[in-house]
Amino acid sequence: MTMMLMNPGISLSVVLVTLGMIIGTTNAVELDQVMIDEQWSHWKRVHNKQYTSDEEHDRRRGHWIQNLLTVMQHNVNHDLGLVTYSMGLNVFSDLSGNEFRDRYVNGYRSDLLNTGGDKSGLAIPFNMSETGNIPESVDWRDHGLVVEVKNQGQCGSCWAFSTTGALEGQYAKKYGKQMEFSEQQLVDCTRRYGNHGCHGGSFEKAFEYLETYGLEPEAVYPYEAHDERCKYDGRKATVTVKSYSTLRSGNEQMLKAMVASHGPVSVAVDAHQFQQYRNSRMMLMNPGISLSVVLVTLGMIIGTTNAVELDQVMIDEQWSHWKRVHNKQYTSDEEHDRRRGHWIQNLLTVMQHNVNHDLGLVTYSMGLNVFSDLSGNEFRDRYVNGYRSDLLNTGGDKSGLAIPFNMSETGNVPDWLDWRDHGLVVEVKNQGQCGSCWAFSTTGALEGQYAKKYGKQMEFSEQQLVDCTRLYGNHGCHGGSFKKAFEYLEKYGLEPEAVYPYEAHDERCKYDGRKSTVTVKSYLSSHSRNEEMLKSMVAIHGPVSVAVDARGFQNYRGGIYQSDSCSSSQLNHAVLVVGYGSVIGVHYWIIKNSWGSGWGEKGYMRLARDRGNMCGVATDASVPEIN
Repeated sequence: MTMMLMNPGISLSVVLVTLGMIIGTTNAVELDQVMIDEQWSHWKRVHNKQYTSDEEHDRRRGHWIQNLLTVMQHNVNHDLGLVTYSMGLNVFSDLSGNEFRDRYVNGYRSDLLNTGGDKSGLAIPFNMSETGNIPESVDWRDHGLVVEVKNQGQCGSCWAFSTTGALEGQYAKKYGKQMEFSEQQLVDCTRRYGNHGCHGGSFEKAFEYLETYGLEPEAVYPYEAHDERCKYDGRKATVTVKSYSTLRSGNEQMLKAMVASHGPVSVAVDAHQFQQYRNSRMMLMNPGISLSVVLVTLGMIIGTTNAVELDQVMIDEQWSHWKRVHNKQYTSDEEHDRRRGHWIQNLLTVMQHNVNHDLGLVTYSMGLNVFSDLSGNEFRDRYVNGYRSDLLNTGGDKSGLAIPFNMSETGNVPDWLDWRDHGLVVEVKNQGQCGSCWAFSTTGALEGQYAKKYGKQMEFSEQQLVDCTRLYGNHGCHGGSFKKAFEYLEKYGLEPEAVYPYEAHDERCKYDGRKSTVTVKSYLSSHSRNEEMLKSMVAIHGPVSVAVDARGFQNYRGGIYQSDSCSSSQLNHAVLVVGYGSVIGVHYWIIKNSWGSGWGEKGYMRLARDRGNMCGVATDASVPEIN
């Protein structure tokens, strides 16, 4: 059977196909409402929502759940690159589609253009031939012609806001300063010209009115979001309209020319589908989520005797697209089905996490990536066991290269720093299915020191370190330590990547001392767990090799990563700290990883800083001094 949701035309089968959940016809699911109630309560607090009755509350919650489902479904396709924009929950999310359209999308009255025509003679057809060359891109916000975004509220006055926006642009262009104008005056006073206040209107009719009467500033005639009697005072009017250029060709090149040559332009659009639009990416991913948890998140309540039959078209299309993007091929039907199962689980995890991200409950987002067909255990075995902390306890530092970092010698350090901006960081690399993160962390630190000393970049060979440092305790693709690599490099030096290229598997050592470019004189080391010390080390010396607990990094897509389950002592992955910063009071480290540019923020991660040594970032840190 198919269970219908709050909005006609969307069935539970479609939702579950999206999630890739295949439920047998005799399966039963019982749901706990704790999670969905928490998310709903948080959304109400953020948007200050209060309802007059239990009946209204339940109806609004139903619309909110339906919009949540719509957002999640859409953003699966966005994450896969099948659509070009993302959706998100917002202040409109407790409205049905019809309510949204009735309240917010009927404010422009195109029928007014056909009644009475332009009796004023103000309209001048736009002539593109008079514009000359126009730039390929323009943003009038950057030139001071656009004031802050306003809010029409539950009043169909979009036409008035479009009118004032165009006038504000022309005023700033002519007088070199901004002025906000009154939408309420237009709502109250243009009825004689055919407009209908909060029940719709036209910017053309408003321009005609403004030839005679002029417009007062917003501060003098403030917005009230409902119809009032006209309180116009001509002594306070600041601007009048002489004429207006008009365009009805449907030609976007002409509109482009109009915007470029004149400034912000009033236009009318079909906004029926804009309710959940959100430009920033909403992400998706994490293992161990049961069907009941996912469905609770979606607000789906399935009785224990209900059965669901699924159409596989949508999930198959998404799965096929992901395989093409990541060039995935499998050796057997059995492997294909197993990988598809892991992919579905990761998709569920991503979607669940990003509901919380969309609600502001977490500070980072998840997304599908090249690792999405791996189980959590497979991912950890292949990519998160490359740093061997046990090596630090065997043999100690026999070379005498390690120098404890002394923070007292550093002086003041900047509040933010990104060594990528100073040429000390080369392009993101990819270790592949080889536990060689320690080698990439080593070369990253050396590349930073080389660029700092010689003023030019050089990429160094990870493969040499994989092949040739076994005598120093490392294990090639089975793990190692950047400190053991630094010890090796005191004696042997390191060849460039171009000379000794990466192969992502263990080989015999082919080192040629005649081709080595850099050796290590010593290295600074810190085991303090003190993030202020790490900050000083990064600021004074450059990119720093560190080890972290990366078990939770599989599905990271963007934002500032923090997790209560990330250990500060169980270190398993080596990375490179290339800077630090903060956003809206949240401090972070800039981490360069070695999983390719398709992971995270183009191969980088922002990791929470000053959050109790998150993931152990300050537990084991080193930076070399080169000869």
